[in-house]
Amino acid sequence: MPPVIALHGAYFGKNFGDILLMRLFCGQIRGMLPDARVVLAKAPSTNVEAIGADGTGPLELAKAKALVFGGGGYFGQPQQQTWRWAWRNYRLHVRLAEQARRRSLPYAILGVGFGPLTTPVLNERFVKACRHAQVFAVRDRESVEYATRYGIPEAQVHPSADAALGIHRGMIAPADLEKAYVDFPAGPTRIGVHLSHTDHHRDSLLRLAEQLLVQAGTDRSIELVFLNDSVVRVIPRIYEGLLDKHGRGLAGRLTKERYSSVDRLLAVLDRMDAVLTNKLHVGICASALGKPVLSVPLHSKTRRLYKQIERSHCCIEPDQLGSLDVMGFLREQIAAGPVRIPQAVLAASAENFRLLRDFLASTAYQA
Repeated sequence: MPPVIALHGAYFGKNFGDILLMRLFCGQIRGMLPDARVVLAKAPSTNVEAIGADGTGPLELAKAKALVFGGGGYFGQPQQQTWRWAWRNYRLHVRLAEQARRRSLPYAILGVGFGPLTTPVLNERFVKACRHAQVFAVRDRESVEYATRYGIPEAQVHPSADAALGIHRGMIAPADLEKAYVDFPAGPTRIGVHLSHTDHHRDSLLRLAEQLLVQAGTDRSIELVFLNDSVVRVIPRIYEGLLDKHGRGLAGRLTKERYSSVDRLLAVLDRMDAVLTNKLHVGICASALGKPVLSVPLHSKTRRLYKQIERSHCCIEPDQLGSLDVMGFLREQIAAGPVRIPQAVLAASAENFRLLRDFLASTAYQA
């Protein structure tokens, strides 16, 4: 009977980065075990097709011979709402690892961010989930340091990088590439704008958006493409007043691109000359596709990523935006040429899948 491999991650919504990571790991499992049935441990049924899996839910999980936790930030908490984050992620992720241990179901944790953890009542449970994994790989040096600081032996912690850093144009569906080429033909300098809603640093982000709109309004060579990475409003309400105020000057040069799929967003990013974002995976994928990114980090994981790919100068703290000439900065980065991810980082990203192959070879093949 073909082996059943369970896959798990932060796949509970329609978020671009989380679905992309699950799709990458699902594709790798299929490439390594072509006859395997890949199931999702907890995902809603609406995400099964987008990820490329065969099913989801506890009945599917019960048949699994191995469990893979794919990449994501669910072992490293944000700067705000730490208690809420800790309890939610314990329930959604750590508890699954505890259930796997009770069932003697082997599991691997690959390409995740780890730390910080500041909720004492739950810290040890997060640490145990990682310490008892057959394979534990983290996506940056800071995660290695946090893991060893919290008591995971360094020999057990495999350094890797975010799996999405290996994205390239050949991985995008050809139909989506063709449509994006038609929708965004050669001509103007296109800036992809992806600013999500946040109550933190709201004023700084509003000033940044207004500066961008004003500068683009006076430069007819610029086209702005507002993007989103999930199925919500393309432009959050906090920015709508600015568009009403400055949008007339951008008539014909402002596009709102509603999120529909991983491939469509990747194809659209491939047509941009530069990208402005305050989220992680839009910036990762734009960088992997060679596009310069101006990143406004709202989470430590974002700072860690740009340091890792040697682009810290493109990661501008919210409280530093007031002194930034945003259009001048973007033009300077475009003129510098395509972004190149360091080969060592690409190799670290691919390490997730080498470890996955070894893990599956030691579990699924013996089923």
